[in-house]
Amino acid sequence: MVRNGFVILVLVLAFAGLLWNTYEFGQPGPDPKLYQVVLLRNDQAFYGKLHNIHGDYPYLTDVYYLKPQSEQAKFTVVKRGIDELHQPTDSLFFSRENILYWENVGPDSLVAKGIRADRGYRANQALNQQIGQNRAPAAMQNAQPAAMQNPSQSPAKDAKKK
Repeated sequence: MVRNGFVILVLVLAFAGLLWNTYEFGQPGPDPKLYQVVLLRNDQAFYGKLHNIHGDYPYLTDVYYLKPQSEQAKFTVVKRGIDELHQPTDSLFFSRENILYWENVGPDSLVAKGIRADRGYRANQALNQQIGQNRAPAAMQNAQPAAMQNPSQSPAKDAKKK
């Protein structure tokens, strides 16, 4: 009986430790429906979907940043990986010690609207590119130069028959 009680106590303590490390005192995590902003100690800010916030290396996916547009304090939301020469993958890892704070981005904020506009633009571009690629082979088959057409189907020969 004592042995079973000891096993149960060990299991309860292990589970409590797991919860303690996973949820860190019950702090809420990122809202999966929203984007998050991560502000770093070097004053850089990145926007995206935040993962592993309680680990040593939290990371963002679907990463954006703000790029100054002009001296009038206007900014453009830029998808990370598009303009960089090294075209990084869509994950950005941080050392936990370098993060000052993170927070959810409001769904109606200018940043969230800029991200939605960019995602819509990129989806539309991809769709147009896919449609163009699907139409290209058919268009190429129908676009034979006149010299390549079958002489029996020549428009000049059809005109003589009439």
